[in-house]
Amino acid sequence: MSSDDIDVPDFGYLPFDHYVMTKWNPTSPLPATQQKKHLVENWIKLGKYGRREYLREIPDPDEIPSDIPQDLLTRKERAHNGQIERTLFIRTWYGDPNNTESREKADSDYARLIGVISDEYGELGLMMDEFFVFDDKEVISSLQAQSGGEGRDERVEFSDGVAIARPGSMPSYVLTALTHCPDQIDGSRVEDLDDFPPDELIEGWQMLLVIIADRKACEDGWVLHLAINHKGHVLPFRVRDRADYVSTNLGNWSDGQRLTENTLNPEEDVEMYMDHGGSASGWD
Repeated sequence: MSSDDIDVPDFGYLPFDHYVMTKWNPTSPLPATQQKKHLVENWIKLGKYGRREYLREIPDPDEIPSDIPQDLLTRKERAHNGQIERTLFIRTWYGDPNNTESREKADSDYARLIGVISDEYGELGLMMDEFFVFDDKEVISSLQAQSGGEGRDERVEFSDGVAIARPGSMPSYVLTALTHCPDQIDGSRVEDLDDFPPDELIEGWQMLLVIIADRKACEDGWVLHLAINHKGHVLPFRVRDRADYVSTNLGNWSDGQRLTENTLNPEEDVEMYMDHGGSASGWD
């Protein structure tokens, strides 16, 4: 199917469109891509209730100011934004950018990982919409290079290629993925009800499952699973599971099983290895 054949919603259909109309600064010195990233980050931070303000009727084309960009999302992104898929698969390990052998090994290891994941139920692209599989070497590898140090600095997201997902943070790679589908955090057809649970209750709700192919996943087969709440924050309980269980976990989440159902203490700050009977390897 060509890009001309996809069903693309008009500008103003998506809640994020209305946020852009309200918040876009046509006089900003920032490049459009950078201003868009800031808008997406603030959009996610609004949370479930804050975003409901932007559930509005589609405006007539002549009501949209001429200085409001309508192309911040590509046609393909507009067509997918807010769809039923609630899983993001993000590759973050590309090897040492200054070492050709390391880069080639990282590509080989990643191919093996995808092969093992796909062996269970068929190709990854058949288990989830391939649009939500993010493999962008230029963008993600630069994010990793910016935060590759050690220590407890909250801004450090990787240690020697291994993702450090801190509870309460919005990882840069999650934000980067959501810049392509900002309404994915809720879905474009969010129920507009009068009675909602209190904020403190929905803080622990899982809105997205984010599966990370970092160095530990690519080299050792231990794939990181993150539960993301309505503000884009990592929830405390995380899972490292074997590569051959990723498809099972993806299916369980699609059927409504949250990541926290693997623990009796969902508020515990822990990254649990699901060894399925004592295996010391993520490959078997």
